[in-house]
Amino acid sequence: MTIKLNLIQDLCYLDLEQSQMSLEKAYLCALQVMAKRGPGFEVCLKCRYKAENLTAFLVESVGFSKEPDEQVRRAVENLEELKRPENPLFAIQKGEYSLCQLPYAPEPEDLFSALIRVIQKTEGTIYIRLIKESMLEVVVQTLEG
Repeated sequence: MTIKLNLIQDLCYLDLEQSQMSLEKAYLCALQVMAKRGPGFEVCLKCRYKAENLTAFLVESVGFSKEPDEQVRRAVENLEELKRPENPLFAIQKGEYSLCQLPYAPEPEDLFSALIRVIQKTEGTIYIRLIKESMLEVVVQTLEG
């Protein structure tokens, strides 16, 4: 199921220092990094795609957002603007997006087919957000503008 999400501020990501790689490999690396981090940690894959006869996803950037501290949690609860990190690798710009939360985190080899089911255009940018909900659970969301 896809819902509309209206971001009221940019979501910024720092460089995970991963060179360009395939979608499957970038996703696997993200899952490996997530396994070592605490709840609230997030990795985001910024991908371009083209869906014609053959659908292709190109990973442009892989970034992360640290686990929120108490100050960030309070700001979120109070709907306050978050401080923008220095030199972010990229940001999901504020605005309206289609958000889809996958029912479970797919295995790397199944990510492509999961994305095919959620893309809504013939080409564009899709953000794949992996969010560590708890020590054992990773949630995967897609955002498409």
